[in-house]
Amino acid sequence: MKNSTHIELRIKEAKAYLMNRAAEVDLVLSKFWDFKHAEYIGQPDIIHEAFDLYNELTRGGKKLRAVLTILAYEACRHTNSPNSNVESGIHRAAGAVEILHNASLIHDDIMDRSELRRGKPTIYRYYANRYKSLFSTKEEAVNYGVALALNLGDHGQALAEQLLLSSGFPERLLLRAVSLLGSTTSDTVVGQFLDLENVSLDKITIEQVLQIYEYRTARYTVLCPLILGGILADAPEPTFTSIREYAIPIGIAFQIQDDTLDFLEDH
Repeated sequence: MKNSTHIELRIKEAKAYLMNRAAEVDLVLSKFWDFKHAEYIGQPDIIHEAFDLYNELTRGGKKLRAVLTILAYEACRHTNSPNSNVESGIHRAAGAVEILHNASLIHDDIMDRSELRRGKPTIYRYYANRYKSLFSTKEEAVNYGVALALNLGDHGQALAEQLLLSSGFPERLLLRAVSLLGSTTSDTVVGQFLDLENVSLDKITIEQVLQIYEYRTARYTVLCPLILGGILADAPEPTFTSIREYAIPIGIAFQIQDDTLDFLEDH
């Protein structure tokens, strides 16, 4: 009975940690979007609409990737770890991961031709609906929506780097951190290529499925946030070896569970 109570208490503490860190990152992201609006003041509405869309996309939610970044940073800090020279430095870095995540989802929805995400029109569908009066056919409106959404997704990758570079950590660590975001984006695209490859279900192997899961999900959902937190804490190299050993299996398990839930929901 005592053991059960202890587990319940730890789960409650974990949920509180998740919610509190997510709220802190929300605040940093909100300030960042205000800053971008001010930076582009006087520009056409379509520019500011982009920041509003990212504000909506990144607001609320569990922010699992951001919280993993902060958790890894706190866990990897040691007596010689440098501090950020700005307020909420690690939260800015964590917010960058969230922006990158949502930029990837914008592209993913185009690839899958998804109409809805979280019960709302996907970005390319939002743009198509918003500007349909400019076109004579639905196809033209959708093509326009896709064009705008592709640019918005690309923009998110740059915005993520901007927020990360504003996090106030030493330049030598930020160089590694930005390089990590770049390699993570590249890995995600590799995963998308593998997913799009024309392999029939009766021929695809378990190894191929796991490879797709690793590159499309595990590397940017679990590995990237944990490595990023470790980099900014200036963790010793053996730490990253340990992170890689468990981050990939956890990320693959996460995707398997997600697919299972989707399957059960559809059936």
